[in-house]
Amino acid sequence: MWVTIMPEWKNYELDFTITIDYEKCHACLPCVENCPTNVLEIDEEIEKAVPIRLDDCTECCACVLVCPEDAITHSSC
Repeated sequence: MWVTIMPEWKNYELDFTITIDYEKCHACLPCVENCPTNVLEIDEEIEKAVPIRLDDCTECCACVLVCPEDAITHSSC
């Protein structure tokens, strides 16, 4: 299966972008467990974090702050 190494998700309404470096992401869960609005989930097929509920993001930056691999960037953080 082909997976983009640095996929990017954009919320056009709120004007922010989340990027996850899939070379660094190891699906270790801190981002999923610490997101107060459950934006992120682990895609079990590719074993990576994916922001599946982007519209629920409050731009709190918890995902960025807790990622031990610095795999997540958020344009608001």
